[in-house]
Amino acid sequence: FTAADLEAVTRVQGLLEECGQLASVAAAAEKPEQVLELLGKWRTRLDAIEVGQCAVVPGGWFGLTSQGWLVHIVERTAQDVFSFVTCTSGPGLEYHPSCAPTPPKMKYKTCVRIDNIPATRMKDPGFWTAFFALWVKQSEYHRVEVVYDCLLPWLVEV
Repeated sequence: FTAADLEAVTRVQGLLEECGQLASVAAAAEKPEQVLELLGKWRTRLDAIEVGQCAVVPGGWFGLTSQGWLVHIVERTAQDVFSFVTCTSGPGLEYHPSCAPTPPKMKYKTCVRIDNIPATRMKDPGFWTAFFALWVKQSEYHRVEVVYDCLLPWLVEV
């Protein structure tokens, strides 16, 4: 490995550790005050992302009949513009682009990227409240469809 390779691995390790800490805080948020504290910490982290840098945030859903875990990458591409990447190799993959180069085997893109998200949308507290609530608390309404049919499309400005 070169020094640049080791530096890149160290950066990724830091992002993943930060993601794990955020997941712990979110999982422990049971009272409204704790949820507000979580949202405040996440908003501070979003504000701190510099242009060209990113943050990794845990996500998913915890429903009565299904659950799934996702990893998201938030990248600031300009001062007031973000990109949002959703990664999975399990439940939810059926929403990602796919092809069948050698039927019947399907190949899926494990990451989906949404570009040109205005900062006002990326920092919207309602979006992040719903986002974290989906996997922190179990509910019959917490399903994969909410992530892919509601939350992610909402990020795309119309």
